[in-house]
Amino acid sequence: MPAASVTAAALVPAERRGRAIATVTTGFAAATAFGAPLGTALGDALGWRATVWFLVALTVLGAAGVLALVPGRWWWRCCSCRWPGGRTGWRCR
Repeated sequence: MPAASVTAAALVPAERRGRAIATVTTGFAAATAFGAPLGTALGDALGWRATVWFLVALTVLGAAGVLALVPGRWWWRCCSCRWPGGRTGWRCR
């Protein structure tokens, strides 16, 4: 949640940062409040595997949304990941 809040705040003008952080916090609260009962109902109706596949689908949609909407392609420029012994991590280019 901290990373999502910081990203949301960085993507909007200064006067809208509070609203962006509130939106992220509300989304996490709604996901918790509605996700557990929805997952329980789905698992009860279709089995636990359906719940897991539903979560996989939501994860893929969320990752696609981040890749499409968060500007800057920051995941390719991240070179702060260093392995012990001075080797560069897999994300560094």
